Amino acid sequence: MIRAGLLDEVADVLRYEKSVDEYGADHGEWKVVAEGVPCQVSHRRSGFGEIHGEVGYTYLTAFTFRYTDAVKEYDRLKWDGRLYQVEGIDRSLRRYGELPVTCSLVDLNEQ
Repeated sequence: MIRAGLLDEVADVLRYEKSVDEYGADHGEWKVVAEGVPCQVSHRRSGFGEIHGEVGYTYLTAFTFRYTDAVKEYDRLKWDGRLYQVEGIDRSLRRYGELPVTCSLVDLNEQ
């Protein structure tokens, strides 16, 4: 179990919710599904990678939560005023009560 003293940050979990208007067109928006979830944040590595089909500089950040089902692979996290796209979730540590989530920084213009 991750110690409570290590959970010194809070993040919001956002999920894309799609809706259909009266004409049948798809619309959607990112909505907060879990607010103020305690976590530990550590910066992994940065370097060149693919962002939206283009090669660019990526920032990978690891968020460690107590094990929960609130975070899915298709979600985003909002921490420190920035959006992070979930890249992977390591569920192998669930027996220890931990949920490491690796994220990349989303372009700030999308907010």
